[in-house]
Amino acid sequence: MGMTKAGMDRRMDARFGFGGKGRPPQCRLLHVLEFTANGEITRGNVRMDLAAIIRRLPQA
Repeated sequence: MGMTKAGMDRRMDARFGFGGKGRPPQCRLLHVLEFTANGEITRGNVRMDLAAIIRRLPQA
């Protein structure tokens, strides 16, 4: 999936099955990090706010 400054690209509607009509989605990204005792990142996870994207799409 190509990335832009907004974090996603116009191919999202095909990827997730949404009818986005070629509009670039904008959503929040949740970053969850685990740290060691000395502050180093040991693991990270990033998720999009898919519920917010669904709410912004027109209802059928």
